[in-house]
Order: sequence, then structure tokens, then C-alpha cells
Amino acid sequence: MIGYLEGTILTTTSTGIILLVGSIGYDIASLRLSGKSEGQNLALYIHLAIDGNNQQTLIGFETLEGRVIFRQLLKVPGVGPKTALSVIESAPLDSVKNAIITSDLSFFTSVKGVGKKAAQKIILELKNELIDDPVSTRTHAHIYEALTSLKFSNSEISRAIQSHDLAGLSESESIKIILQSLGR
Repeated sequence: MIGYLEGTILTTTSTGIILLVGSIGYDIASLRLSGKSEGQNLALYIHLAIDGNNQQTLIGFETLEGRVIFRQLLKVPGVGPKTALSVIESAPLDSVKNAIITSDLSFFTSVKGVGKKAAQKIILELKNELIDDPVSTRTHAHIYEALTSLKFSNSEISRAIQSHDLAGLSESESIKIILQSLGR
């Protein structure tokens, strides 16, 4: 199975790109990628989707975390590759994770192909998995660890992290900013 590809964008298509790796062109689906420039170098994590007619589709993600969340969405009953990809491409990954953690039904119902029942299933099936999954919190694990010990909920912490740019700050500076944001 193909898990990762690195190459040059040969052309864009209506559904994604054709990535030239060596002398082989891989047709990779992802609307986010269709905005990339021809000739640009690109590295992608790949998911191979096979539909009921045995048609194979390579779906590309620029981050491993994107592919992980996509695969978690596929585990939800009634959510297939098209719907999962629509959810992933509807907003930045942190917003998707935050919508799951905070049970934001309106976020999911605003995505084409996701109704109220599907949105409820996504939240119900993935909420605890995302909160407990180190992939979703590893970037700010020190903040979650410190603030959950102070009895803040993961959803409160996620909202506070979303509203601040913590890049380049030390662990203690990050925690201080988030604590101030949370009113303590």
C-alpha cells in the first residue's frame, strides 16, 4: 500500500493533482491541492480508498495528522471517503478537531453532504477518541497536561489555544497566556 509520496506537481485536475514521482504520475484527490502550482515540489501522506466497484482513489494529505483524522472519520458509520474529505477540507484541522471536542453540530451540518444525524454520529464517535488521542494534542501536550490538572476541560483548553498564536513561545509562556485567556 502507498503511504507517502514525494514529487513534483505535473498538473492540477478538477479533483486534485497529478504528482510526478520518478517517471510515474499519481492522480491524487484533494481539493486543497488543486490550488497548488505546477512544477511545485510536494510531499504527501496517502490514503488509498476503494469503493464498492473496486475503483481505487489516492487521497493526499500534507500532514500525517490530516490523514489520521480522515481515517478516524471513516470509522464513523455512514461516513465514506467523500464525506470525510469534505469535512477535512472544510476548515483547518484544528477547527475540525475543536468542533468535535466542543460538540459543534453547526460546524458539521454546514459541510456539504453532512446532515444533522451524521454530524451527531461524528461527534459521538470521535469526541472521546480525539480528547484521548495524543496525535490531536501532541503539539500542545504540555498545556493540556498542566491545565487539566487545574480542572480545566479539554474543550476550554482547545478554544483558548485556537485563539492564540503560541509559535516560538516556551512552555511556561504558553501556559501563562492560556491561563490569562481562561481568566485565572
